[in-house]
Amino acid sequence: MHKMSFFGNYATIHPMKKILFICHANVTRSQMTAGFFNKNAPAGWHAESAGTDIKNEDGTNADKHLLKETPATVHIFACMAEEGIDIRENMRHQVTPQMIADADMVIALVPPETCPDYMRSSPKTIYWNVEDIAVVSLDEFKKVRERIRPLVKQLIESL
Repeated sequence: MHKMSFFGNYATIHPMKKILFICHANVTRSQMTAGFFNKNAPAGWHAESAGTDIKNEDGTNADKHLLKETPATVHIFACMAEEGIDIRENMRHQVTPQMIADADMVIALVPPETCPDYMRSSPKTIYWNVEDIAVVSLDEFKKVRERIRPLVKQLIESL
């Protein structure tokens, strides 16, 4: 992703720095984290999210499916709407080696042993200990949101 600035007849390309947030199914933690980051991102930074195992409840591949097609997302939408963040049109993405290569920083919200080798071996990968949702309820989503918020704030302040 590039940001274009025009000076006279010349265009100067300024590459955006990208953070990739990874969770298991790319439904909750990575989507929340990217939402918080993008709402408050420093100039020149952007976040995307992906998952290590993107499947529908029936086991079919959910890569590039709309997040709102996942049944439990009603809670994440309500939880993030309280923060003024609308993620209803977000897509789910399966993490790939190219995504890791293209990112400036990778933040995994899953344990290292659940990550693909190419992600574990990348020096760009940082691990945050944020547990997955145990019970699908609005209160559980809010607990995860409140665990993520200060981590993102601290990350943004460090950039």
